[in-house]
Amino acid sequence: MWDAATGAEIFTLRGHTAAVGHAAWSSDDTRIVTASDDGSAKVWDAASGVELFTLSGHTGPVSHAAWSSDDTRIVTASTDGSARIYIADADALIGFACTRTDRNLTQEEWQCYVGADVPYRKTCPNLPIP
Repeated sequence: MWDAATGAEIFTLRGHTAAVGHAAWSSDDTRIVTASDDGSAKVWDAASGVELFTLSGHTGPVSHAAWSSDDTRIVTASTDGSARIYIADADALIGFACTRTDRNLTQEEWQCYVGADVPYRKTCPNLPIP
């Protein structure tokens, strides 16, 4: 990350294990998504450079990533011939999970899909925890 006015380096986004070929800002300028030959995309906090989460699932290099106009989803394109759509907001993901199941996520599922850094809570307020 560079300061456009001075040309000074602010920070470096480190975490991919192969070349990064694409980066895109969210429309509110708070997050950056990067696409890498390591088969993943990563989302970063634009103010600090801290990695927020990794988007995985492709079997080949990720050549492009883009935000939806409302910043709630990210689409990635890969040389494996697929495009994937990810929910980019934990609250949106939790709401989506509740529409697709008749139970709350288990703590293990929460850690896998939402992340260990987000405190566990019921995904569907009217349903019991398994």
